Amino acid sequence: MTIRNALLTVTTASATFTTVFACENLADAQSTARACADAKLAVSLKRTDREYDPAQDEVGYAVSGALAAVARSCFAVDSTVEFRTMRNYCGEMIVWILMQSTDAKLPRGSKRGYVLAFCPSSQHLQIVSGGPTAGLYTWGLERCRQVKPTDCAREIAAWSKL
Repeated sequence: MTIRNALLTVTTASATFTTVFACENLADAQSTARACADAKLAVSLKRTDREYDPAQDEVGYAVSGALAAVARSCFAVDSTVEFRTMRNYCGEMIVWILMQSTDAKLPRGSKRGYVLAFCPSSQHLQIVSGGPTAGLYTWGLERCRQVKPTDCAREIAAWSKL
């Protein structure tokens, strides 16, 4: 039996995500695992003979990639709170991450909430929306949750706790 792939498991406070990386993408699996571990998430990377199955692994791949991208970003992340998944007009999965950050430019004790979009196929992370969640002129995370995707995207799963 030849072990060809790597099984990545990322565990947050409320959910566990698993995905399989092909052996030729082992560096990507290690990089994702390292970034998630740096974000203080429980991470496991093991060898497996299991093949990548889109029905079983696509969400795990997308969410773990999004969490790693947030960890590598310039945000001073206090907490990643929730995620939701959708498909764009090309059928690609997009992950939205709802997070809270302390911003040094804001008054002391102030925090900002952000909705970040991550596209696994391009490894691109961008801000969808943001607003104050603590301190002066508070919007709250609920207002960030109300941001709607464009008409050409369709929701796969609503906001879920991380």
